[in-house]
This record gives sequence, C-alpha cells and structure tokens, in this order.
Amino acid sequence: MENVMGGRQQGWSGRSVVALGALWLWLAGPSTGWCQGPGGAAGGESSSPETMSLEQAVGLAMENNRSMQSASLDVDKAADQAAQMKTRRLPALNFFTTTGQLLTPFEFRVNRGAFGTFGATGPIPATDLKITTNPAWTTVMFASVQQPLTQLYRIDQGIQFYEASQGVASEQLRTQRQTVVNSVKRAYFAVLQTQSALDAAEEVVKTYRELDRVVRQQVEQQKALKADSLEVKARLARAEYDAMTIRNAMASQKEQLNVILGRDVTTDFRVTAVSGASRVEANLEEASAIALKQRPEVKAARLKVTQAEHDLRAKKAEYIPDLSLVFDYANINNFNFLPEHYASVGFMFNWEPFDWGRKQRETAEKRKNAQQAVLGVREAEQQTIAEVNSRYRKLQETHQLLQVTQAVQESAREKLRVTMNRYNQKVALLQDVLQAQASLADANNQYSQSLLAYWSAKADFERAIGED
Repeated sequence: MENVMGGRQQGWSGRSVVALGALWLWLAGPSTGWCQGPGGAAGGESSSPETMSLEQAVGLAMENNRSMQSASLDVDKAADQAAQMKTRRLPALNFFTTTGQLLTPFEFRVNRGAFGTFGATGPIPATDLKITTNPAWTTVMFASVQQPLTQLYRIDQGIQFYEASQGVASEQLRTQRQTVVNSVKRAYFAVLQTQSALDAAEEVVKTYRELDRVVRQQVEQQKALKADSLEVKARLARAEYDAMTIRNAMASQKEQLNVILGRDVTTDFRVTAVSGASRVEANLEEASAIALKQRPEVKAARLKVTQAEHDLRAKKAEYIPDLSLVFDYANINNFNFLPEHYASVGFMFNWEPFDWGRKQRETAEKRKNAQQAVLGVREAEQQTIAEVNSRYRKLQETHQLLQVTQAVQESAREKLRVTMNRYNQKVALLQDVLQAQASLADANNQYSQSLLAYWSAKADFERAIGED
C-alpha cells in the first residue's frame, strides 16, 4: 500500500499537476468574471452565433414586441376617436331619396269655396274638386344641412374627454414599454448568467477529461488506485450532465427572450458583458418623488380624473335644449297639385323638458365616476411609493448579498490555491484538491446567482421609479 501511495504521489507530479494547474488557472479568474465578458465559445460549434448587447436587445423589443405594437394601436384608436368627435362641430349634411311606382292613385280633395267666395265669381272652386295623380314612376328627394349651435359646448366636452382618453392610452403604452424593457433586462441577465455558467461548465468537463486520461495512465502503471479513476469518472459524468442541463436551460431562456424581442424563437445569439455592480446611491425620498412624477400609472390615473370631469360636464350639458341652424330642400316629381321644389332656412329646436328623472340619475352616476377617479389617483400614488420602497430595500439586500458571496468566493479560491500548493508538496491527496475545487464551484455558483439577483433587482427598481 505504501508503494502504491508513493507511486501515486510521484506519478501525479507530472502531467496530473499540469492538468490541475490548468484547472487552477481557470478557477483563479477575476471574481466578477461573468460581468467582464463570456468565456470561450461552446465546444462543438462550427460557427459563432450573433452577439447581442443589452442595448440592442432593448432596441429590438421596442421595434418588434407584439404587445408594444398592440398598445401603440390603442393610442392610434384613441386619436381616431378624438378626431371623429371633432367632426361633430361641422354642419351635418343629410340626403334622402325615394323612388318607385305608385300602386294606387294619389288623390287630393279641394272643397267648394276653399280659395274664397267672391261677389263676381262666387265660391272658388264652385264645386268640390278631386285632383288625382295616376299611378306612375315617382321620385322624391330631400336634402338638409344642420349646423349645431347650443350643442357645441357638449361636443367640446366630448372632444376633451377623448383627448384625455388618448393621454391615458399613451401612458398605458409607456407602462407596456417599461414592462417590456424590464422583461428584456431580466431575461437578458438570466441568459448572461447561464451563458457564463455554461462556459465554465464546459471548461470543467475539459479539465475532468484530461484528469481522467491521466489517472487511467497512472492506474495502468500502478501508480494510482482504481478508486481514484472511478472518482474522476464519476465527477466527469456529473460535470457532463450539469453542462447538458445548463445548455438546455439556456436554450429555453434564449427562446423566451426571442419571444419578448418579437422575432423567430430559434434565432441563436450570445450576450455580451454588462458593467459591474455598484453601490446603491439613490435617495429613497428623491426616488419616491421622481416616481410620482414619472410613473405612467400615476399619470394615467390623473388623466382619468380629467376624463371623468369632462364626461360629467357633457352629461350636464344635455339639460340645454338643442338648437341648430337648418337649411332644407325637397324635390318632388310626378305629383299633381304638389310643388316640384321646396327650400327653407331657419332653426330647429329640440328639448326634452321632462324625462322622469333619467338625466338626473345619469348625472349622479357620472359624478360618482369622477369621485372614483380621484380615489384612483390616491391609490396609484400610494401603491407607487410602496413599490419604490420595496424595490429599494430589495436592491440594498441583493447588493449586500453580492458582497458576501464575493467574499466567500475569494476565500474558496484561496483555499484551493493552498490545497494545490500542499498537493504539489505531496502533503495533500487528490481528494483534497477535488473537494476544494467543488467548494469553489459552489461559491462561484452562489456569486453568480447573487449577481443575477442584483441586476434583476436593479431593473425592477428602475421600472418602479418610472424610467423608460
């Protein structure tokens, strides 16, 4: 047993040290490695996919995201409604015509003396007359032009109502834009973390494959135990499984990001580095004040108050009688005794003085809608402040956790360095090196997870204060 152990230690002083040295060089990289850029390309790929920065991803989402396009159409629809309402200020032109064959004669009766009685002639007409229009093809045409007068106030209130609706739709578009940007950032950071983890996992697989080859040679030369070879093989299999799991997860994450970007889900790409984490410098009170000014939800709630006020005024305006300037013209063909042309200009008056309390109840409903809109503003403001406070605290927590995991990572790296030195001096076993490597891998994973949590929290905080 002594010879075997001694032979194993002498054998590992050669190529095995080189292999573990390569493992150490990879693991001894910067503590913020995944923030400074991805590692080498994935093994087995013949061509490199496109590289996409965070700014490019956000730009693609702004252009192609389908929910953004739908929200933009809502803004256009609201503008169309306001434009439609403005046309009601202008004169209304109406044209009506009917033409057809009379089925029965059209008769007019003129009584005796209908036009008066005179001394020289007597009654005119002297006898009852019957004027008949025989069945024939007849045409009747009517045309009118109505210019609203008293209705203009109600129309103006309706226009302002729809303009406020357009503003609400615009703020909803901003809300959707911020939601999409937040989703892009979170998905991008997730892909970035997974891509870095995959690069690291593939390097670990390469290292374990080299270790497996070296240990097999040592076993054949009886300079190492078969248990060492089986240990390395088991770790290699586990590393290959981990790499496959990470690769599949990254494929799903990329597909989800492509959906958000509004492009083909099968489009392959690599993400690029982002700047390192910084301290939380924002003042909570200032952040809340900025959020109340910038958040589209708060602006939309305030616009809904304006919208409800104009709706209430328009409903009250229904108490005003409708008065319009009217020009009418009629043309009647093939009717005996009727004038062929008729034209008039004047006013049309329409008023409903008694409606069984309908307008009063409708006005009361609109007034309650306005009160609800005011309450909605207060609710939106308080919800915004609560969200900003929550996101701010979460950002502080994730930043502190990032510092903790970074310290643990540096400690694990130093322990691996010491263990490597002891192994080179033949006072430590391979198992000790592998255990130290596993501890560092776990520390790296914790740091990567905490960094992802920090960037996600920062994206959520930026959205909470209303940044576009």
